[in-house]
Amino acid sequence: MKVPKSYRSIILEYNGGYPEREYFRGFSILFFPLGHLSLDLEKMVRVYQTSPTHKHLTDLFPFCDSSGTTFAFVGRGEDLGKVYWIDETGERTLVCDSFDAFIAELKDTDEY
Repeated sequence: MKVPKSYRSIILEYNGGYPEREYFRGFSILFFPLGHLSLDLEKMVRVYQTSPTHKHLTDLFPFCDSSGTTFAFVGRGEDLGKVYWIDETGERTLVCDSFDAFIAELKDTDEY
């Protein structure tokens, strides 16, 4: 699975949590931390990709949450790097063509 450099930079600097500009299209987002904090990302990815609802989404790498909804980028294949919103049924909706575009859309208020 290929991970965008800008995502690696964010995780290395902040290790998850709320970014400085925490709103994406009016919704507050929370980056998943790595390692021993409140969530083990590798384990979460395995659980996410093997759940009955999400098992067909094995090309996706979930990186943040907004009110129980997951945002994920494509880690392999022809849609590499695109960011999707994944609803509770496992349906995906394209929100940005890249992780960098997702980050560029973040705002410091919930106005959209």
